Formats: sequence, C-alpha cells, structure tokens
Amino acid sequence: MKEKLRTEVNFETKAGRTLIRKKDFYENGILAREGLFSGGGQWEWDIPAGLIKNYFKNGILKSEEHFDESGNRDGESKYFTDKGELLSKSNYAKDKLLSKEEFGVEAESRVKSKKDPIRSRAS
Repeated sequence: MKEKLRTEVNFETKAGRTLIRKKDFYENGILAREGLFSGGGQWEWDIPAGLIKNYFKNGILKSEEHFDESGNRDGESKYFTDKGELLSKSNYAKDKLLSKEEFGVEAESRVKSKKDPIRSRAS
C-alpha cells in the first residue's frame, strides 16, 4: 500500500509562467519531496520545473535533480544512500545522460559484477 502524503503548495511566477513550489510530507510529518512544478492541466501540477529534492522516510536527502521547463532532466543530478553518502552524480541535457560517476561500495560491486547501473528518476 502506498503511503499517503500531505502536500503544501505555494504559487510563483517565473519568467511570466505560473509554477508551484510544492512540498510533500510522509504521514510521519517528515519531508518527502520539494521543488518547483508546472502544470499539465487545470489541476495537474506534476511536471518538474527546476530543482527537485527527494528524501528518505528518515529525512535524509535521497536525490537532487534539475529539470528544464518541459520536465526533462537537465544539469547535474545527485543520488544518495539512506545514510546520506553520495552514491552517484549524473549530468543530463534534455533528459539525455551525458556522464555518470558512481561512488562507494555499490559502485565497486557493479564494476566487479559488470552489472548495468540502475537509472533512477524522482517521482
């Protein structure tokens, strides 16, 4: 069962466009996600449009991803372990992966086993 989230929303205007600054919280009150979003329809404000941060249920930062106005990853994205250690850094241009650097034990085990890296997207 998916955990219900509480959401706080504030409207902003950026370059003549209306965006929302949204914060989603886990049932326990800890921040789950925050960032700027644009609308896909009258009540659909789910297209990322700027920096989006996702958090683990323990409150530690899970990921930081930058998105362009169309919702494509654009720029640097960082992914962390549930202990706050940097897991990987990626660079994107219009959702196309340009480079990826992995850190820590997970990176070492992928190199040894020659597994493909897992592509993660904030949702």
